Parts: sequence; C-alpha cells; structure tokens
Amino acid sequence: MGFNSRDLSRRGFTLVELLVVIAIIGILIALLLPAVQAAREAARRSQCTNNLKQIGLALHNYHDTHRCLPPGHLEKYVGASLSSTSWGWTGLILPFMEQQTVFDVVNVGQPSFYGAFGVPEAVTAMQQPIATLKCPSDLQSVTNDYRQRIIGSVTMLVATANYVGSNSSDTLIYTDNSITAGLFIRNKGLRFADILDGTTNTVAVGERGWQYRDATGVVHVSASAIVFGMTTNNNTVGRGDQIASGIYKLNLDGTEQSGSNAAPYERGMAGFSSLHPGGANFVLADGSVRFVSETIDGRFDHRGINCDSTGSINQATREVVDTTWERILCRLDEQPLGEW
Repeated sequence: MGFNSRDLSRRGFTLVELLVVIAIIGILIALLLPAVQAAREAARRSQCTNNLKQIGLALHNYHDTHRCLPPGHLEKYVGASLSSTSWGWTGLILPFMEQQTVFDVVNVGQPSFYGAFGVPEAVTAMQQPIATLKCPSDLQSVTNDYRQRIIGSVTMLVATANYVGSNSSDTLIYTDNSITAGLFIRNKGLRFADILDGTTNTVAVGERGWQYRDATGVVHVSASAIVFGMTTNNNTVGRGDQIASGIYKLNLDGTEQSGSNAAPYERGMAGFSSLHPGGANFVLADGSVRFVSETIDGRFDHRGINCDSTGSINQATREVVDTTWERILCRLDEQPLGEW
C-alpha cells in the first residue's frame, strides 16, 4: 500500500473544530464555576456554624463553672483610676475553648487590658489568630491593622475576630446597663435565668464582617471585632470591639452612609453583619445556631437605623420592641416568638 498524503491531512482538527471545542469548554467552565463557588461558600458557612457551636458550648461551660455568663466587658482599675480599656467576653471564655495556655500567658482579667501590652509575651500571644473566632468567609487581616487602637503611646494590635455578643436590641451600645437588653453588658455576668423570653428565643452571639458596601458602592472596611478586650472611653466604636447593637440593620450593604454623622461608617462597627450571601449566623442562648436572613422583619430607615412605626428615629419612641429582629436580641421583652 502506498503513502497517501490525504490520509495525513485527516489526522488533525480544523481551526473551526478547535474553536468549537474551546467554546464548549468555556461554556462548561462558566456553568460549573458558580456551582463550585456555591459549594465552597456552603463549606465556609458550615465551618462558621461550627465555630458558633463551639462558642455556644464554651458559654454554657463558663456558666456551669461561674454560675453566670461572662460580662460583655470587664473594667479594671489602675491605681485609683478606671482604665480606659476593658477585658472582653471572648478573652474570658478562652479556657473553655481549649485556649488555656493563651489565657494564662495573657493573664486575662487580672491586670488591665492596657497593662497587658507592657508584657512582651502577652502581646505576642494576643496577636496570634484564634481559628474558632474567625469566619472562613471573611478575609480580614490577622490583627486590627485597619482599626488600630492607640492609647497613650501604645498601639494596641490584637488578633481580629468575627463574633460579637448581643448588647442591646434597639438602642446604641451603652455602658449604662439599665437601658440594654442583650446578654452581654458591662461588669456583670447575666444568668440564663435572667432571660425572660427563654434561651431558644434569644440571641447570644452573632457575626460581624470586616467590610460592607454602601448605596454608592463605597466599601467601608475595618468593621470587624477584636479578641481579648476593647476601649471603653464613651466610644461606640471602641465598645463595638466585643459587643453589638440591633439598632442597626443586619448587613448594611446598600444603605445610605453619608450625612451629618462625622463617621457614618461607624454603624458597621457596632452592628451585626457577615460576608455570607443574604444574612449571618447567630448562636442562641440555648447553644443552637441559626442563619438569620438580612430581610428579617425589622424597621429601618434608608441608613439602616432602627426607627418607629412613623419612620422617626427619636430615641424615646423607637425603643419599643415590636419587630422580630428586636425580639430575638432582647432578653426581657417577654414576647416569645415560637417559629421564626
């Protein structure tokens, strides 16, 4: 049999065939990519849920040991003066999260939080990430580089966290315990018996993402919490390092953040949010974890601020617990929700 040059030409693809194959591969990739991304986010959200389950278990073990929950923040005296920093609830529960060594090195709860920054070993320990306190969907920095705390001449860089305790349902974060209704308040550990609505109806801890995008598309960063403690010098932003308020809408994406407020993005540093699409994870006082939709029944103005039924944000008239969002954050409104 002789060699036929026409046989050789039939062994390869034509240019048109190659282009068709490439186009098909591109279409398949385009179809598969969202599914892969959704699967990855589902895995990250599942890990976040597990983190909150561990936090819930730690809170219950803390309660079993101390007969109360940890205070939202614990102030300490330095000599005769009250420190402008406080230890936070996340630092106090570390022994119940298999972090006893870190707790001991930092000496949590003993000197002031500020004073711990004078101990090199404590500083090193406070700047190490704690995986259980970090949501895998949130790509924030290891320490609070974008949200530094400078007290005197000390720059307080601390490991960041994504979980904050519920302090109030429809008011700002206050140090005055008489007007808060959450589980984490100043200098006092509440008991499960103090939850008049029942542990299955009341949020203990929720998520805080490190950034959000407002109505104009501007990205506001540095909203995430920090581990170990907070600044408390009548500064809402500082107190937001450990606790959060329901006065702000869950997730502020798409809200108007300009206006007369000198730093409107501080709202994101005091509320609940996440980088999970559509809502955030919360652990209830009974230890169960729920994903709460950002469309949960609430009443907010265009800036994401809680208002009353007339649309007013007057403090006196909006402090009525009358929406699902407010009720799950308030421990003593005596309005059990049932299914929600």
